[in-house]
Amino acid sequence: MGDDTMEKTVWLTRPDNVDIHLKKWVPSETPPEVVVQLAHGMVEHIGRYDHFARFLLENNIAVYGNDHRGHGKTGEKQGMLGYFADENGFEKVAGDMLAITEQIKKTIRVYQSFYLAIVWGLFLPDITFKSIVI
Repeated sequence: MGDDTMEKTVWLTRPDNVDIHLKKWVPSETPPEVVVQLAHGMVEHIGRYDHFARFLLENNIAVYGNDHRGHGKTGEKQGMLGYFADENGFEKVAGDMLAITEQIKKTIRVYQSFYLAIVWGLFLPDITFKSIVI
């Protein structure tokens, strides 16, 4: 990565006290023109998309992506890989995605935003985006 980029990992604590692992790839020198929110597929984690996120970042596109409940570092911290929640798991994952979308809207002003869904991630956006990419 060049000096004009920033990669950051944060934890987003949800109302049910589940910590969601969130990665942000954001240009540090030039404000991004576009932001992409990634939603990985089943049995995946956001780390699989690091190379793709860096490619977008090199083209002045900010990227936000998280490990869903039961996946990646979120699942490791939960101690429950492959398991969303005792009740309403799918709705909670969708709520997590919406919370990340709201964080993006508060921190980055861009002309256009995209939600990039990998397979089952397509079912998550109860979110208003100008564009959804499958």
